[in-house]
Amino acid sequence: MNDVRAVLGAKSVVITKSLSDFRLHGVIKNVSSLIIFGCMAVGMFLLARNVTLFLIRQVGIGAETLYGLVAVVLFAFFVSAHFMSLILSYATLFTAREVEFLQALPIAHTKLFVLRTGENIITSTGVLLLIGTAGVLGYGAVFQLAWYQYLMMMFLVMIPLVVIAGILGVFLLMVLILLASKIGVRWMLAAAIPVYSAVLFLSYRITDVMSMVREAVASAHGGSPAVVEISRLSATWLPHGMAASALRCIIVGDHVGALLSIAGLLWMLLLLAVVVVYTGSRFYYTTWLLVGELRGHHERVHRARIAGLFDLRRRWTRRPNAEAVLKRDILQFLRDPVQRIHALMMAMLVVITVVFGGLSVLPPMRTLPRALAMVTILLFDGFLVASITLRFVFPAVSQEGNAFWCVRTAPISLSRLYWMKFILWVPIVLVPAEVLVWSTLPMARVPERVMLASAGMMAFTVVGLVSINLGAGAYFATQREDNPVKVAASQGASVTFLVSLLYLMVAATLLVLPVARVLAGAPAQQANSMLLSAVMIVAAVSLSVSVLANIVGILALRKDF
Repeated sequence: MNDVRAVLGAKSVVITKSLSDFRLHGVIKNVSSLIIFGCMAVGMFLLARNVTLFLIRQVGIGAETLYGLVAVVLFAFFVSAHFMSLILSYATLFTAREVEFLQALPIAHTKLFVLRTGENIITSTGVLLLIGTAGVLGYGAVFQLAWYQYLMMMFLVMIPLVVIAGILGVFLLMVLILLASKIGVRWMLAAAIPVYSAVLFLSYRITDVMSMVREAVASAHGGSPAVVEISRLSATWLPHGMAASALRCIIVGDHVGALLSIAGLLWMLLLLAVVVVYTGSRFYYTTWLLVGELRGHHERVHRARIAGLFDLRRRWTRRPNAEAVLKRDILQFLRDPVQRIHALMMAMLVVITVVFGGLSVLPPMRTLPRALAMVTILLFDGFLVASITLRFVFPAVSQEGNAFWCVRTAPISLSRLYWMKFILWVPIVLVPAEVLVWSTLPMARVPERVMLASAGMMAFTVVGLVSINLGAGAYFATQREDNPVKVAASQGASVTFLVSLLYLMVAATLLVLPVARVLAGAPAQQANSMLLSAVMIVAAVSLSVSVLANIVGILALRKDF
């Protein structure tokens, strides 16, 4: 246990020094983190409580239907936590420079694997756990529960659900690495992506999301189809189904049912923990070595091809200095295997969302619920876009590394360097954002003019999100961290992500009333005028946010690093 205490002690020293940084930069980061995390938790609590009250009092859905909607939300929450753990565990367990140092210490590989897995779960799902727990507590506050019931919801439902999602991400990554060592990276990806997509689709079908939504709509109109009961029984075998069942039993006072659901969740957690610890004790060191070999082989094969495509001696424009920096940024991204794998996973998530959006159509609803459904879909699209910008745009300055002085001594101004990064990433992020809008909003049966307004709003929102992440990434830059995934999981990145979510909620909320008026049958000229006004307001807010964030980023770029 001495080696474990040594590692934990070193971690605690790092955390303590980070929190006790009394320089202006450190104080602003810590205070802003505390304020933003606190405000986001309170805001999510109030939002969940008010939405639950709205569904019960205004829409009039029943308790069973509300339980089904909670299961749908927990399904999305579980998939998000699992995906984040899958992405971050590659850096936390295998490619971080800290792992190389720890592997050289006299520490058993099993202990090291357990410690790094725990750190990965905390780092990758911390923000989601905060938001999800606050939302669940807000949902429970409507029913005026006792204090111990809130503790059960927090510690016996939400935390086990998040840990299960994180453990599954680590286990899946190790399986993929072992498979890649046998058949190669390309064949592994060719086999893993369809299988992973099929499993997600199967979970989606078992949960029967659209039947849950149809039941909610039917309940609001006075009906109650009983078709969904079979899918509910199937979904209770999945982690999010157990969690939803436990929440329902806690609220209705069914203590036996709550204990049975919690016992099932904890039993699944224990079983997965045993399997993953055993797998780590057998294969962690082997997979760590395999990752190094696979990265080296992949770099040797593709280095010449990438260098030939972006040869710095080839001139594209009449500004060779700016062109060289642009090519260097592209090469810097393409040469990093972590970024390439990360980009592939995010692209897969976007494709899965597009496919699910094409397969799902919401039933006819009243005007305001239909407008709220449309805005909710738009918010989910924005959440994916914000995740993309956080993972790739936020580390853009930190990825310069300790050799940033080479760039600063080049014959190019720092402001131009900053704007080139901005110009590079805006179209890259804009393409999947618009694809998401045009492929998922038809679920809500919205008119074409609403689609055009939503696409315009998303374009301005992308400019704001890229500005927020690039500016905050320059302000919270960490040139000593060479792993962009860990930069995107830092404290400054968490603050930036919460600010991005707040910005998205403000932008999407501005569309609710205009869309509701359009769906209510307002005259075409009046409807177009209202939508155009809402988009212009979003544009003004986005450009203001963009100007402020970019000013902060440029000023931060000028300081010594």
